[in-house]
Amino acid sequence: MTMLRRAAILLVAPLAIGLAGCGSSGTSSASTSAGTAGASASASASSAGEAGASSSSSAATGEASGACGSSQIDGVNVRTFCGKGTATATAGSINMTLQGAECGGDANGFAVNAGTIVLDPSDTAVRGKTQYIGIAITSAGSAPPDGSYTGIATGNDNGARFSTRNDETTIVLTQGGKAGTFTGTTLTGDSVSGSFTCS
Repeated sequence: MTMLRRAAILLVAPLAIGLAGCGSSGTSSASTSAGTAGASASASASSAGEAGASSSSSAATGEASGACGSSQIDGVNVRTFCGKGTATATAGSINMTLQGAECGGDANGFAVNAGTIVLDPSDTAVRGKTQYIGIAITSAGSAPPDGSYTGIATGNDNGARFSTRNDETTIVLTQGGKAGTFTGTTLTGDSVSGSFTCS
């Protein structure tokens, strides 16, 4: 986890969090989520298979892939987010809508997480049957006011992945950080866009 959190700080923390959290989980869960999104984006950005060419259009709950919080699927460490929000992402052939979005911030920044993130960057089997969306703003503190920011976005749709470069995604926060949109370009050149709520 320490390495994941360091990665999140370098990205400037897509999933940071705590006091500004808008998910149903407490500060501890939100804090972990902020670091998670950043770590995923970092790992995804360095992988060759980003934004794969899957043609999936799906809706899944944050709880669909496992118990809320940290657990294992087939012996692989994962984290499933079970907030009360929704996150969407479209990138190339990827089109996801995930329930259970959580958001919040901590010293590393502000982040949104939904779905199940696979914590082992070398795994492909469990990633092939889970979905995740992570968005992070690492340069505006733990509770940025409504407005436009740069950040990072990453996702996994049953093995098809996307990631944007650090601070090359435009994230617009509304409703006191409990909703927003994002747009950018993935490492493979696809346009990416999405939205989130975490009320």
